Amino acid sequence: MKSTVVAATVLALAFAGISCGGELESGDPDTEQLVELSNPNMRIAIVGAGPSGLTAAHELEARGYTNVTVFERENHVGGKVNTIQPAPGVNVELGAVFASADYPLTLSLASEYGIPTATSSTPRFIYDNGVKRTSTEFLLAHYTPTQIGAAAAAYAGVLQRFPQIFQDKLNNLPADLEQNFDQFAVQYHIEPVAELAKSLVVGFGYGFYDDVPAIYTLKIINMLVKVGPTGLSSPTFFSFPTGYQSLWQAVAADLDVRLNSNVTSIVRTGNPRARIRLTVNGTTTLDFDAVIVSAPLSAVPSFVTLTLPERLLFRQVVSSRYIVSLFGAPGVAGGEAVFVQDNAVSSKINHVGVWANPSPAFPVFESWQIADRTKSAADLDGILAADMTSLAGAQAFVPKLRKEWPDYFPRVSSQTMRYGFYDAVELLQGVGGLYYVGGTLSFETVETSARYAQRLVDERFPVTSLTTP
Repeated sequence: MKSTVVAATVLALAFAGISCGGELESGDPDTEQLVELSNPNMRIAIVGAGPSGLTAAHELEARGYTNVTVFERENHVGGKVNTIQPAPGVNVELGAVFASADYPLTLSLASEYGIPTATSSTPRFIYDNGVKRTSTEFLLAHYTPTQIGAAAAAYAGVLQRFPQIFQDKLNNLPADLEQNFDQFAVQYHIEPVAELAKSLVVGFGYGFYDDVPAIYTLKIINMLVKVGPTGLSSPTFFSFPTGYQSLWQAVAADLDVRLNSNVTSIVRTGNPRARIRLTVNGTTTLDFDAVIVSAPLSAVPSFVTLTLPERLLFRQVVSSRYIVSLFGAPGVAGGEAVFVQDNAVSSKINHVGVWANPSPAFPVFESWQIADRTKSAADLDGILAADMTSLAGAQAFVPKLRKEWPDYFPRVSSQTMRYGFYDAVELLQGVGGLYYVGGTLSFETVETSARYAQRLVDERFPVTSLTTP
């Protein structure tokens, strides 16, 4: 265990430009203490009741652990899955929107808990140079059939060459997947595929091609663009008639979830009888044998007492400010989703990435924007109003609700990846009984976050003697 901490510290120090020189200690001798993880009565805390935290708790229960407590600071579960009902029978998703065949764990949980799914039938268009086109029309407006066919074949080759795209973890990556995606697309001759997916990738909040490592972008493109016998196509997407959040509410109902419980401090004590001490809402202290933290790693230093390597590593994580808005827009066509290709570049940050209307019978629109942290809410509403007028012909703009996700899509840069960020973080999993899950460790979708949490539990927490065969 000591060598694990030393190795992770060496990697972490590289980020800060610090030479290790001779011997290097973790600075926390108690982190080497082991806990009998197969004890079904061990006290396990999970911080965060989003998909990753709830999946971890669900998996622990399935493996026979009987003393698992989930702490959630909000008054509801779901994390970035957030459904509201502004009108009877109308669900609006302010966070995650869909599932697909690439979401086997999510769909399996929906089946287990009897949560219905439905095929999404909302037409999707790409707004490009003043013209609203279907995906096929967009491709043919920019490329010849020969170019499209060659790109589809090249993309199929990429998917075969890099199985890491489909893995739950992000460590042990080849160098090509660590470069920014705009460079990768040129190197592997998949520019038409990249352009087809660009407005969707940016619209869904996954950054811009010129500053996001290829592995991230390929993970989401694989969910949005498929290669088949006839070339490129879109997969079938599923929505949840009772709301996406209803799935996680159902999962939480079987667990010990404590809402309005903000974990304000986590300290590894080194005491085997009180291995990790949590402070909840600034006043209540509770002791646990193991803790799983489901939060962006960039937010963890605000409430966890970290080791040196953790501090050095976690400060490398960045995230996006992502805005979801509801508004009235008379004169704009309803019943469709429109992704704005013209705004899918970093110079157009703050502008609308996509707008949609859940139903022609419901005269309210939803939009998504990646936003500069210096812009005020009024600034962003003004930019959105101008975009809806110039791009969609809105006769008026009536703001109704906005939801801000300040730590959306936590990630690291290409350079940080090359230094071995994910390899170092994986080495630190479980040090002192503390584990990390969430979008930073996998990728910011419901499915990938949940699968990473499931995998971590399966690998780190043995099946207990209470598990039913």
